[in-house]
Amino acid sequence: MSADSPARRWPRGQRFSLSGRGRELAAAYRRGIAHLAHRGDQGAFAAACASWAAGCGLKPDDGIYLSEIGRGEMTLAQLREGLEVCSQSIGDIKECLDRLLNAGLVVTAT
Repeated sequence: MSADSPARRWPRGQRFSLSGRGRELAAAYRRGIAHLAHRGDQGAFAAACASWAAGCGLKPDDGIYLSEIGRGEMTLAQLREGLEVCSQSIGDIKECLDRLLNAGLVVTAT
């Protein structure tokens, strides 16, 4: 979505899940990056996220969204709850969902 496009709206119970490519990228993120967050080296974590994102054509924070959605189908409210610890606003979450949907990494589940 461009900055001047209206935001997408989804039904309250709309669920999201990863596409096959989304699962691949989420797994690559977990293998190569997620462990750094637990080591407490924020510089190394930020650099690894930036490198991963550049290689995938995404933004550095997108990996946390892919990892969260990779836990199973979830609604926007569940995603917000899961990302609360990361201080992600509902606006951040919707913007990222748009990006991941447009990239074909996340799909709407029925």
